[in-house]
Amino acid sequence: MRKFLLFAGLLLGLNGCYPVADEYYLLGYTKYLFGDYKEALAEFSRAIEIDPEYAPAYSIRGIVRIMIGDYQGAIADCTKATEIDPGNAQAFYLRGIAKSAVRDYSGAFGDFSRATKIEPGYAEAYYRMGLVKNELGDYHGAISDFSRAIEIDPDYAELYYSRGFVKCNLSDYAGAAEDFSKVIGIEPNHEYAYYIRGIAKFELGDLKGACLDWGNSFELGIGLSEAYELILEYCW
Repeated sequence: MRKFLLFAGLLLGLNGCYPVADEYYLLGYTKYLFGDYKEALAEFSRAIEIDPEYAPAYSIRGIVRIMIGDYQGAIADCTKATEIDPGNAQAFYLRGIAKSAVRDYSGAFGDFSRATKIEPGYAEAYYRMGLVKNELGDYHGAISDFSRAIEIDPDYAELYYSRGFVKCNLSDYAGAAEDFSKVIGIEPNHEYAYYIRGIAKFELGDLKGACLDWGNSFELGIGLSEAYELILEYCW
């Protein structure tokens, strides 16, 4: 899964009125990039102490809290960011991730939906909406959201992988095989795409194709046990 690629507008998020707060914000961002989450939290907190209305600092501190598993803290930070800036799509998106982590799927869906209303081209938010709908058993809704995300970002392999997985749950094995082929076209070393495409081919009666996929999965996965078990049972 992609790391949080949310900072293309980093400099646009700088406060300007409080340059010292901006300095702490940039220091925190640098430490975040290097994985020093404890110090990153401290720097963002300093920025917030100087400027309690610094919405981007709350958002990015929320990201760090997600990275360290402090989901309730992330929800609180992102909520503050949305209160200061109701048009902050990233804050709603991040709060949705944190809510998903604590299994508040209804709340998460609401946040991802809000993010897409603010930014209709927010592919990651549609992707997350699809994951939530899958958890709630709304498989057709999940496919719809993954498809929308693919329209926005057609080179994001994980979107096809997730949609293919849901299609398998609906016994649409032909559609699933097509999606996993797209994954492999984008990421040729994706061992699990070969593995599950093999299952889809098996269900379609293509044993030879299934065995070839499981063999590739086994090799790419450095002895992927699931693939090996299927090879032993059906291919030898």
